[in-house]
Amino acid sequence: MKIISISILVLLALLPSGCSKKDAATLSQKAEAAAPLPPEEALKIEAQFVPPPKQASAATIEERLNGAVHPGLTAVLQAFVATHGRMPESIYELSNSGVDSIPALPLTMKFVIDPADKTVKVVRK
Repeated sequence: MKIISISILVLLALLPSGCSKKDAATLSQKAEAAAPLPPEEALKIEAQFVPPPKQASAATIEERLNGAVHPGLTAVLQAFVATHGRMPESIYELSNSGVDSIPALPLTMKFVIDPADKTVKVVRK
């Protein structure tokens, strides 16, 4: 019985010393991992995780129209630009060149061509 209790005491005495060795090894690994990278390596890593900045539109935010894009009329607008090589002067010129009819809108809304991003948008009058 005394031999078992002595062996347990010896094991308990050695247990903390084994943990401190692991802590020292772990601390040296953490120190190596925390060392600053060269700038070119940091840029490579950053490029993998940070998306590139969005390209600014030709017009500023204030000059762009706020409204919902109408996909059908936008497709007609793109076909008009491809055919004629220019933007139409108004929605009426666009509607006269290949659209059977313009969809009905509430009285407070209208279609407007946004020249900044070449779309047809629904905006308030």
